[in-house]
Amino acid sequence: TVDFVAGGDLREAVEAYIGLVAADGRFRSFVEALEGEELHPNYSFLYRTAQLPNWVRPAAAAVLRASGETRKAALVLAARQKSAYEYWQVAVARDKLKERFLDRWRKAGFDVLLCPANGLPALPHGHSVLLAQACSYNFVWNAFNLPAGTVNVTAVKEDEQDYMPTRDQSDSFCTAARRACAGSVGLPVSVQLVGLPWQDEATLGAMRALEHALGNHGAAGETGSATLHGMPPHPPVQAAGDRT
Repeated sequence: TVDFVAGGDLREAVEAYIGLVAADGRFRSFVEALEGEELHPNYSFLYRTAQLPNWVRPAAAAVLRASGETRKAALVLAARQKSAYEYWQVAVARDKLKERFLDRWRKAGFDVLLCPANGLPALPHGHSVLLAQACSYNFVWNAFNLPAGTVNVTAVKEDEQDYMPTRDQSDSFCTAARRACAGSVGLPVSVQLVGLPWQDEATLGAMRALEHALGNHGAAGETGSATLHGMPPHPPVQAAGDRT
């Protein structure tokens, strides 16, 4: 077993991703790309945050911090409209975070990163409007251009319905998470496999190997059929530089 703790890098990378997505102001490019379709409610908090004028943001963030909403305060500041110069400064900061993250990864000497697919199990219908941030650390894989995929491995058990955060225990995200986890028995729980840049085939191979290793013990197998129907795992994939 190899422990790989990213520390504050992931938090900073999430804020950089939000800063780049919202840099044009008022979520304009994001909304225009929908070509007239209605924005999904899951994005309502980010959309409202993007509408704030820049001069309001420091005061709004201070009020949020004073009320225990430190994570929302950070998002309010990250999502401000930016000049072209400020945009590229955020892009440079993201690239430095990516370089540091991948350097630690390669020094650890493994091929894929195994992590939760989401900060919570599958959410009851309607709860994702309040808990879209539960997947916020997954923004990092988009920001760093890393291949990733999910594999369903189990389901919530009777004694796993309590949400016990280690920080920000009284903010609105934690409150919504507690409500979502209550009564969640049977909802699916997945893991996520993340690969190095341009290693899509190796990532898919690792996902297939995991499904094969789970066999009848995975969530799909609980119904009596293995996910891969007895097929062997994907063969090892050489790095691009090793191919002839």
